[in-house]
Amino acid sequence: AQRVLIAPPASLTRQWQRELASKFLLSFSRAVSGAVVRHEIIHPVKETVPAVSLFSPDLCIVSTGLVSRPARQAQLKGATPFDIVLVDEAHYARRKNPGKGARTSPQFGNLYRVMQDTLRPKTACLWMATATPMQLDWIEVFDLLALTDRVGGFQFDPSMTWAYYQALGNLVRNND
Repeated sequence: AQRVLIAPPASLTRQWQRELASKFLLSFSRAVSGAVVRHEIIHPVKETVPAVSLFSPDLCIVSTGLVSRPARQAQLKGATPFDIVLVDEAHYARRKNPGKGARTSPQFGNLYRVMQDTLRPKTACLWMATATPMQLDWIEVFDLLALTDRVGGFQFDPSMTWAYYQALGNLVRNND
């Protein structure tokens, strides 16, 4: 992989940068918010450098908050594609209305929509990570898997498609 974007919550960006530098000797540029676009580098020497875009360095860390801002979407869409995009704390991308399963249209938050509409098309591999134990509804797991475009043998199973669940939901509502 030549181009890698790591998108953790803002509170974890420094930790990601420190651990990648200390454990793997990787020099990731961390986007620093502000009026002027700039990146902080800590390895091999600490420095802050101006940047054309938040997404211009080949190895960059940009918080999910910055990635999700509407003003940054055009920059991301115009950026050179990434080989890998890793979204940390991906459970924050879950739908807002999981209790009704597939019987209702999903209400996705901004992070999910950004992952689906902008990050997924800009990378060969979308990785999602979390170290938080989750009590997920089955539909939330399916939603996150659907973002990968790689659901294995299940991708051809008609019972795993949104259209199937919409039809099933209509059938249940009509029989109520």
